[in-house]
Amino acid sequence: WAARDDPGSSNAEQRFAQWKRVDEGLVASGAAKSNAIYDALGAQTNALKHHRLWSKPDGSEVACVATFGDDCVGHPGVVHGGVTSLLFDNTLGWANALSITKGGDPSQHDTVKQFGMTANLSVNYRRPLFVGQTVVISCSLDRVEGRKRFLKGVMKDGKTGGVIA
Repeated sequence: WAARDDPGSSNAEQRFAQWKRVDEGLVASGAAKSNAIYDALGAQTNALKHHRLWSKPDGSEVACVATFGDDCVGHPGVVHGGVTSLLFDNTLGWANALSITKGGDPSQHDTVKQFGMTANLSVNYRRPLFVGQTVVISCSLDRVEGRKRFLKGVMKDGKTGGVIA
């Protein structure tokens, strides 16, 4: 499932030619089994037609390219906001892990102890996200205050670049 190409996403992914694909190891190792993104929304239901994660080599920014299928709707033809927030939470988590490891392999660490967990997630929805639409979610570390790490992200339309959330 994660290896499939989606024609609508290829243009969105061209900008990441110098970045590295960071989710291939997770999928290849079998660690994605039972994962909400890769298993429940992807391989099991095909709700996400396409999902890939890319990182700058130094880990300073992570991008997710995703295309939505019919099985993640709230209103007919419109992707449920909970799916949007799930993708933000996942991509922000990768951004946090890769900023800590400076682009190294986060699977070599105890993820809960090393990278923590989401304490608060706030998403400002700007416009509807439609089934079949390809998006790019870009996330990075914003600041560190003591032991707390604050991250930021934006979801844009893969074709127009317009902000969705």
